[in-house]
Amino acid sequence: MDLVLEKVTIAAGDRLLLREACARFESGKLHLIVGPSGSGKSLLLQFVAGLLADGAAQGSVHASGAVRTGEGQDSDRSRVCLVPQQGGLFLELPTRSNIQFGKDHGWGGADEVDIEGICNELGLNPDQPVWFLSGGEARRCAVARALAANAAVILLDEPTAGLDPVAAKRVVRSIASAVRARGVTVVVVTHDYEHFLSDADRVYLLDSTRQRLERVDNATLKSIEERFAAMGADDDQGGYERAAGPGVLARMLDWWGATVLVPLLALRYTLPSPVSFRWLAYFLRRYGRYMFGPGAVAYLFVAGLIAGFVSTYFTFRHLPFREVLEPLVLENVVGGIGFTSFRVTVPVLATLLIAARCGSAVAADVGIKSQTGQLDAMRTLGASPRAYVQHSVLWCLVLGSLFLGAVAMAGAVVSSALTFCALHPERGWLFWNRWFFAWLKTGGSPYWLDGTGWVVARLSVAGWLTGMIAYELAASPKRSEAEVSGAITSTVLAATLAVLVLHVVIALLEF
Repeated sequence: MDLVLEKVTIAAGDRLLLREACARFESGKLHLIVGPSGSGKSLLLQFVAGLLADGAAQGSVHASGAVRTGEGQDSDRSRVCLVPQQGGLFLELPTRSNIQFGKDHGWGGADEVDIEGICNELGLNPDQPVWFLSGGEARRCAVARALAANAAVILLDEPTAGLDPVAAKRVVRSIASAVRARGVTVVVVTHDYEHFLSDADRVYLLDSTRQRLERVDNATLKSIEERFAAMGADDDQGGYERAAGPGVLARMLDWWGATVLVPLLALRYTLPSPVSFRWLAYFLRRYGRYMFGPGAVAYLFVAGLIAGFVSTYFTFRHLPFREVLEPLVLENVVGGIGFTSFRVTVPVLATLLIAARCGSAVAADVGIKSQTGQLDAMRTLGASPRAYVQHSVLWCLVLGSLFLGAVAMAGAVVSSALTFCALHPERGWLFWNRWFFAWLKTGGSPYWLDGTGWVVARLSVAGWLTGMIAYELAASPKRSEAEVSGAITSTVLAATLAVLVLHVVIALLEF
């Protein structure tokens, strides 16, 4: 299937990189796009793959033009798959599962793909964990996933970057073999073009000084290095051009935007798009471990123990005129401790800890997925990160907040009872049990505590806000570990602020 570009224009900030470029990449051939760093090669691939919307701006990058596959007249990116420079592999899964993800989300005919055959062809062990793969094996695994998806056009961004000459040559031969055997159209962006010269069918030079994509002769390619220096390009954008780092005020506005505007505008993303339930279950399990794992349970239970001890011990120890008042108001004091613990103290404490601990864990996971190209790889396979990742995050944080809130309350109840019995052994547990819940059972039902609906609202909405903020801040394009770290910090600040504001608003409505 041929890939056709028509009048493609790309600009990064105020710099025009490509003006109305046209090109045809023929089926079954391997095409190179070369050019100096910063000339816009990666941006061109992202536009062709649909990651930069036609006619729209993302950050300071503007792109427009038409992309067609086949002979149809309509603009269409059917069966186009981008393999990002980082590979976009799920690091926690074995090779087979990564390739299976491509097969499950592929185009017509993907069901018939033989994963074992692809692995044998590319020299991969399907049962080997991805984190054990060498650089060359990881690149071949990413190509195998695209082949398993039955892609007709595969776009490769620097597939030999960081590889030694032997590994690079093996990757090149694997790609060339796949092209010849399956009739796949391959477009490679690379600096290491010397590894591809013997196998490439066509070579294009992206000349950002002339804003054009021109075909060059393979034999004369080595003579154009001086043109690279004359172009004077900066470092490669690697996807999205960013301005200088924001100041303190700008970061505060970002936190407020994430806290208030993002959750409101993102309501439409809370329901999933069509998905594979097999992979939705995988992402639910992955993010569920942050909320339902033994570490989270122990963390919230200990927090509840501390809250129950502090509220009970210090209330009695610092009661004014204790010797006189305590015998008179003991029942009311115990009831007040139970009321404030259930309705206010434990929900506030639990949601703040969940926002900090679980929000940062989700932000780290999603940020790494963005930084390593996993989210982009999902998009080019037609697997929406919002449908899988964001939806799973929201469900796990909402349900997990209710669960962990109950765990924290259980810890507070146990701690309060033990503390009271230690301070008043003559009264004992029966007295505490009778009065601790007295203010919470005024509705007549012994099985329903007053205010449970408000508590559920506090916990569930706080979990939803935390999940939305963590995803939106972490899923934006990341180019370095520093940006991932910044997203984690921003998530903690924004999520805890959102939770505090939420509790103030609910308290005003509730009481």
